[in-house]
Amino acid sequence: VGLLVIKAYVAMVTGSMVLFAAAADSLLDIFSGAVLFFTERIAHQPFDPMKFPEGRTRIEPVGVIVFATIMFMSSLQIMVEACKRLFEGEREILMDSTAYAIVIVTVVSKFALMLYCRAVLAAVGDNGPVEAYAQDHFNDVITNTGSGLAVVLATRVPMLWWMDSVGAGVIALYIMASWVDTGKGQ
Repeated sequence: VGLLVIKAYVAMVTGSMVLFAAAADSLLDIFSGAVLFFTERIAHQPFDPMKFPEGRTRIEPVGVIVFATIMFMSSLQIMVEACKRLFEGEREILMDSTAYAIVIVTVVSKFALMLYCRAVLAAVGDNGPVEAYAQDHFNDVITNTGSGLAVVLATRVPMLWWMDSVGAGVIALYIMASWVDTGKGQ
């Protein structure tokens, strides 16, 4: 939640579409995390075999599919907004050293969380929600690194002003493709 608040603040202050995309991804991570948390709890509650002959374990893949769908749809909206900004020629992005530092801290923390989730998977074996979190943290490392590079290019090289919107669109496409693959795996 802390990273979300900081990223949203930086996105609003800088006006960067690519940083807004990263902040929106963080907001949806929280919402989707709640979906996965509740499906995991429901799946492991005692159940009546007459009411649930297959058990409740099928709720976990449903949670992962819901998570994938939410991430796909949010990425589609980000892509639409990025295209609007690109075609409108919006160029003003106000970055400072604090904003750059926040991007770096975000990448490092998401990388650490990805490693933690992978360690949990190695210890406990197959677990859909933990696998989804590991993939989401990996996606966050990729998207936040990409957003940082795009915003640096857009702010430091005037003729590359369009990298902010294009970077947001590319990140959205990557997230969409990644979650379609995850959803198909369930």
